[in-house]
Amino acid sequence: MRPESIQILEKEVEYKFSRSSGPGGQNVNKVNSKVLLRWEFLTSQAISASQKFRFEEKFKNQISDRGIFQLFVDTTRDQHRNKDLAFKKLLKTIQEISLAPKRRVKTKPSKRAKEKRLSDKKSNKEKKINRSRTEY
Repeated sequence: MRPESIQILEKEVEYKFSRSSGPGGQNVNKVNSKVLLRWEFLTSQAISASQKFRFEEKFKNQISDRGIFQLFVDTTRDQHRNKDLAFKKLLKTIQEISLAPKRRVKTKPSKRAKEKRLSDKKSNKEKKINRSRTEY
């Protein structure tokens, strides 16, 4: 991602903080270290329209019905580190969808592959016929 896009993205992102679960002892009860990153990607100037479409397809389970992408991070006890981790995760998700996926080129099985498949079927058929023919 280009540096100017990252700067735009930093301005568009909104953070909310809350108390985190997990390790930290009594510190957990008084420090808001959990980070909720919110980003309205549909109105964003940081990514293109095609990227928005791919983003919506890939991360639809993390997007609210109002079109807000949400990301929770509470891996560390430090609010600032969690905030940095959340932004890095957002950059990583954008990087995942930044390149359009390669189109699949349809291929046909080779002549040898078709012959092998048919001969395998024939041998399987003969094996089963031979099993069923029992003479008393």
